[in-house]
Amino acid sequence: MQRHAEAAALHHRVHVLYLAYDAQVAHAPEIEDYTGGGVSITVVYYNRKPAKALARWKALRAGIRHLESSGHWPFDLVHHHVLWPEVWQAIVLRKRFQLPVILTEHWTGFLSAERGPLPTKIRLYARWASRFVHVFLPVTRHLGDQMQAAGVRGKFYVVPNVVNTQIFQPGKKQQRPIRFLHVSSLDERHKNISGILKAWKQLAESRKDVHLEIGGDGPSEVIAALAHSMQIPEGSISFFSEMPWESIAQKMSEAHVLVMFSNFENLPCVIVEALASGMRIVSSRVGGIAEHIDPSRGTLVDPRNLMQLTEALRAEADLAAQIDRSALRAYAEDHFSQQAVAGQLNTIYRRTLQRVWKA
Repeated sequence: MQRHAEAAALHHRVHVLYLAYDAQVAHAPEIEDYTGGGVSITVVYYNRKPAKALARWKALRAGIRHLESSGHWPFDLVHHHVLWPEVWQAIVLRKRFQLPVILTEHWTGFLSAERGPLPTKIRLYARWASRFVHVFLPVTRHLGDQMQAAGVRGKFYVVPNVVNTQIFQPGKKQQRPIRFLHVSSLDERHKNISGILKAWKQLAESRKDVHLEIGGDGPSEVIAALAHSMQIPEGSISFFSEMPWESIAQKMSEAHVLVMFSNFENLPCVIVEALASGMRIVSSRVGGIAEHIDPSRGTLVDPRNLMQLTEALRAEADLAAQIDRSALRAYAEDHFSQQAVAGQLNTIYRRTLQRVWKA
C-alpha cells in the first residue's frame, strides 16, 4: 500500500487513512498524523473491546471526522487495498460522500488452484462488495482471472507492485563466489524453505564457487538450525534476520540470482526489487510470476519439483558471468518503477472520474 501511495503522490495529493489495533488505547480512538514519501498519513489507534467490529467502525468514524475537521477534506476518490475483509471501509466512504472506489488486490487467498477454493462467506462477501467498486487493480493478470473466477465482477486493469529504483540499484558484483539470495517471511507453508535447502545441498556439494544467503522477517534461527542438521556445507550458506529496505537493497546489489520456491504467489515485491538490482530470478512457476520472468530474466520451475530447482540453480550459476544487468534494470524501470506505476494510476484515476462525472 505504501509504495502505491507514494507512486500516486507523484501526480496527486494522497492521504492515507489507516486503522491500527493498539491494546494500550483505553476507550476513545487515538489519532496520529504524519507525512512520509510525499504522502500524508492518518493512523487511528483503537482497542478491540468490547467488540472488534464495533471498535473498527468507531475508529473509521473518528478518522473521517478528524479528516473533515483538520482541513484534509474533500477527496475525489478512494483507493483501497485488499478486498477481504476491510473493503467495507471504502464502501462506507462511497455511500456517505459519493466517492468512486478503486481497489488494488494482491491477496493470495484468491489463488484457488494453489490454495483451494475460497470459503463461502468470503466468496459471497467479495461478490457483494464488487458491486460498489468501480475499478479493480490486481497486481497480475493471473490474479485478476482468479478473482473473476470467484465471482468478482467489474472493470479490471493490471497494475503491478512498485519498486523504488532509487534504493534498489545494481552494484558491483564479484565474480566469485556466485551469490544467490532468498528474502521472504520464511514461512514454510508458503515459501517452501526446506525445498530450497534440499536443492542447495545438492548444488553446494558439487561446486565450491557458490554461496546462498537466506533471511527475512521470519524464524531465521530455525532455518539455520535446519540447514546445519542437513549437513549443508557451512561455507556455502549464511543467514540474516529482519533488516531495513536499504540493507536488503545492498545485499541485492551484490548478489547475482534471487531464489524463490514458493507454493503460491502473486508477484512478490522481492522479485521486482531483484530485477531493479540487476539480478536474475529462479522461481517456481506460480501466480503471475511467469508474466514477467522469461529465459532472458531467469528460470522458472514447477512448484515442489526439487530436481528442476537444483538444475535451475546449476544453470544460473553457469550463466552468472553473462548476466545483462542493464537489461534487467531497464525492464524493472519500464514496468515497476514509481514513475511507471504512477503513470498507470494517473490514467486510471482520471478515466474513472470522467466516467463517474458523466454518469
